Amino acid sequence: MRFRLLTISLLLLAFTQSSSFAHDIHAVDRDRAEQVTEGNSKPNMTELFGPDYKKGDIGHSFGTLKNLSTEGRVVIEHSKIHGTEIEASTTEFEVLPGADLSELTESNRVEFLIKKGDDDGYRVLSICKVTAENSKCL
Repeated sequence: MRFRLLTISLLLLAFTQSSSFAHDIHAVDRDRAEQVTEGNSKPNMTELFGPDYKKGDIGHSFGTLKNLSTEGRVVIEHSKIHGTEIEASTTEFEVLPGADLSELTESNRVEFLIKKGDDDGYRVLSICKVTAENSKCL
C-alpha cells in the first residue's frame, strides 16, 4: 500500500513539474534534493520523498555491481545505505519492475535507491551507472 502511495505521489509530482511525461518516475527530483556526494554527506530523505517518508523504508547508496542476473537480481558491494540500518557490505537485491538495468554491466560503479517491502526485504527501486563525467546519476 505504501509503495502504491509513493508511486502515485511520484507520478503526480512528475506530471505537475514537467509538460512531457517522459520524466522517469524513479529519478530523484534534483531541484529539491540536497547536494549529496559519495562519502561526505547523506541525503535528506524527507525532502526527497515527502512528509510520509518513514526512516528505514527507502535507502540511498553507492557501490560496485558484482553480479547482474537475468532473473531481476543484482549483487552490489556498497557503502552504508543512508536512510536504513544497513551497513557497508555486499548484498543481493531483487530489482523492482521499472528499474532500468540495460546500461549496466558487472564491475560498474553505481548509485542506487532501495525500497523496503511489506515482507521487510529491500528491493532496488532505481539504479544507474556512475561515471567520471556523471558522479551522481539519480
